[in-house]
Amino acid sequence: MHGETWAPGRSFARAVGMAARLTALGALLVSGAARAVDREGSGRIGISGGLRLVPNNPFVQDARAAGYDVTRDTGLGPSALATFGYWIDSNFELSIEGGYGHDSYTVAGNNRGLTLDTETLMASLRWTFLTGYDIFPYLGASFGYSFNGVSSPFQAPWDNWTATGYGEVAMVGIGYDLSDHVGL
Repeated sequence: MHGETWAPGRSFARAVGMAARLTALGALLVSGAARAVDREGSGRIGISGGLRLVPNNPFVQDARAAGYDVTRDTGLGPSALATFGYWIDSNFELSIEGGYGHDSYTVAGNNRGLTLDTETLMASLRWTFLTGYDIFPYLGASFGYSFNGVSSPFQAPWDNWTATGYGEVAMVGIGYDLSDHVGL
């Protein structure tokens, strides 16, 4: 066990944590929030937010190649998403989505970091395995166009610029239907 630490009870604590999560999910599914819903053939307008993770960011790789010491190669920041979708059956939703994301990075030796603001317009497909409830975990994929604005501590002409291009997104999440046509 090189580099690993083990503490007695660690596996027990994980098991207790998992049991608590499953109990909470089970309670939610049998509560009033879990009224039966059939999504097939219905439209949905959704608004969501959270964190977005951009692993293996080629933008940061290019900055490092230019000699800038960016200390983190994974982008992490807040995001918002508006969804206009249609459930083609109880498990699959097709949608058009508009989103916004903000990533920030630290540049060694500089007080002003590197920021990347992204607006996207994408076509998406979501799949849920849990049907008939207001709450639904899902997996999804999107493909579309991205508009990016960059603000950086670099020297001109690399201090501020814009870029556009195609992109893809993998999604994992939990949705909640507030009504037959509005969800989070």
